[in-house]
Amino acid sequence: MSQPVIDTLQLCDALRKTGMEREQAEGLARALGNELGTHVAVQSDLESGFQGVRSDLGAEIQQVRSDLGSKMEQLRCDLELKIQAVDAKVDVLRAALMGRMDGLEGRMEGRMDGLDRKIDALNWKLTFMVGGFALLMSVLTVASGMGFFERTPSGPQPPSVMSAAPP
Repeated sequence: MSQPVIDTLQLCDALRKTGMEREQAEGLARALGNELGTHVAVQSDLESGFQGVRSDLGAEIQQVRSDLGSKMEQLRCDLELKIQAVDAKVDVLRAALMGRMDGLEGRMEGRMDGLDRKIDALNWKLTFMVGGFALLMSVLTVASGMGFFERTPSGPQPPSVMSAAPP
């Protein structure tokens, strides 16, 4: 230790004033000074120790920062790889889904085309049926106008007989 912790001469004088013999006071002051000087830290010792602790702590903090930085970089790389893997899976699923949707769309279009053909066929059938019904109605109207449906005692007569003999 560079500085004495206590003033041994002043301690010796104080002990002599209390009635202690000079040799005892000097011995006690020297022994106490040696013990305290060996085992008690002074301000400069504390400052030097704190400076060492600060340096060590600063170096450890810097090392922790460096370690954290490299670990964070590794985590970022791992996360990017996982994101790319998920993106690739999403792309595969999207392509599969689009393929299935295209297949469904094709089947639906085929069924709709089949229904369109059936509707067209039904339209033609209905047109022929309406035409046939109109023709039948025309024939019946003409026949009725010719008196074919009039009641006679002998029943209906063919048009040629009815026109040849007036009743």
